[in-house]
Amino acid sequence: MRWTAVESFWLWHTANAHDGADGQVVLDFVRWSAPGGLVPGAHPTGNLARLLIDPAGRVREETLVDRPMEFPRVDDRSIAAGHRQVATTVKGGSRALPTGDADTLGWFDADTDSFVTWDAGNLSVGEQCFVPVPGDPDPTRGWWLCVATDRTDLISRLLVIPAADPVATVHLPQRVPAGLHGAWLPTQE
Repeated sequence: MRWTAVESFWLWHTANAHDGADGQVVLDFVRWSAPGGLVPGAHPTGNLARLLIDPAGRVREETLVDRPMEFPRVDDRSIAAGHRQVATTVKGGSRALPTGDADTLGWFDADTDSFVTWDAGNLSVGEQCFVPVPGDPDPTRGWWLCVATDRTDLISRLLVIPAADPVATVHLPQRVPAGLHGAWLPTQE
């Protein structure tokens, strides 16, 4: 075990961590200046960040995407290994949203350092989950799934998204309240 020190910050969620080819530990996460809603008067800012920790204990931090976001996810097959894409929820910036709400989905491509977003309009979007093409090891082939609720009529939908262009919307039989990390519906007889 080796201890190292960095400037203090807050994080709710990590995207992934893995050993780099050069012996560094790579950690991708959403970095916050303070815990949102927990410090009176604080207006925290958040972004997608990366810590690179070398074997000597030196730490370098990079900002990957400088936008307010949360719920970073990678294809579960790449947990603790290198990953190509980080999916997130994003505050688009053009709407007045309650704390913790997001109206945009985003995807950071670690190979190209690009960030693509999809504005969900009146949908309040949740955490994404990657579903690969069965039997295909290519991490770019598959779909991101996301439960979203329309703020105007409170109808929930399951979004099916390849890359950054939704191809299907499934209307759900009841409203799915916003929640952390997943929601479940009872089995229908």
